[in-house]
Amino acid sequence: MLKRSLTLFLILIWAVSGMAQHVPSDERGDKSFRRTTDIAGNLVRTTVWNNGTTGRTKPGDGIPYEWPKNTGKHYLAQTGLMIGAEVYDEDGVIRHITAVHSRTSPSGKSWQMEPVPGYCNRNSDKIAMTTLAATEDDRSTWPPFWPDKWEDENDPGWPGSWNGYFGKNQFNADLEMFYRMSDDSYDRYNYYPDTTDFSRRGLGFLVDVRVMQWSQILVNDVVFVLYDIKNDGTKDLDKTAITLFVFDLVGGDGDSQDDHSDFDLINDIAWCTDTNNQGNQVFGDDPVGVVATSFLETPGNAVDGIDNDGDGEENSPIVTETMIADEDPTNLIDDNGNGLIDENKTHI
Repeated sequence: MLKRSLTLFLILIWAVSGMAQHVPSDERGDKSFRRTTDIAGNLVRTTVWNNGTTGRTKPGDGIPYEWPKNTGKHYLAQTGLMIGAEVYDEDGVIRHITAVHSRTSPSGKSWQMEPVPGYCNRNSDKIAMTTLAATEDDRSTWPPFWPDKWEDENDPGWPGSWNGYFGKNQFNADLEMFYRMSDDSYDRYNYYPDTTDFSRRGLGFLVDVRVMQWSQILVNDVVFVLYDIKNDGTKDLDKTAITLFVFDLVGGDGDSQDDHSDFDLINDIAWCTDTNNQGNQVFGDDPVGVVATSFLETPGNAVDGIDNDGDGEENSPIVTETMIADEDPTNLIDDNGNGLIDENKTHI
């Protein structure tokens, strides 16, 4: 029997401005702009939160990934973005700082990524979004103007227009959402990412997030999520890591204990199945499908000379068996002198 699958496509882009010319922005997170919106632009229904999270945060708080929509059949409870970096604090101590959702200090202060004001209508309780029709309900979620388009000489701020991934007023996806968030509230350590503003904490990240759905039959069970991550501080981040955490729920509540996860590192895809192909009472006798996460574009290692993000860059060689001869994949040294650092069989 052919199993259909629900797929979450992730695109992660790492943007680093030239630090000599970079002038940090004054954009900061503000928890009063937190928004949630339920989406059902194709066969998938779930909830999007403007802190980098999708799905439900706890039972009854948001819709877990439901497929097909309106059936009550669930496959993922929650997904979320995590960004980390190794830095030296003001006392010269190495700190590992992670920007993530739903984190608070011991005193209850927000330590999570928070939405940046100006990217939604402050009078709407929804994330800025649009559909192909760009209805009045859609437009009511838009801000008066878009802060990231203010420098457009012909139409500063794009007032009354949609800030689309494909361009101004380009309504390509059946559903598209957009917001920006910042990690500046995380003040656990004595670290300051921006020497122009010592009230700014965290790692100096600004993250643009888009969520898109198409009803076209080839992708009508897919959710596309794009994270565009920028180091907006004044300090270089030499060691960084980005990941997406996924809480599986294949077969629905009460049946996730037999979920089985696996991954293909070369093709950048992870998936989860139900071991006995039987879900909870909502599924009944219907077979359980497969949920997968495919990373379409991710940042590569900037110093090893390998095309480890698989985007086919011309200056990144294809690794062969001969290239890994006499190479120790653990010491961060080009042992065999071929210009590549710690290449291994993963990259062949």
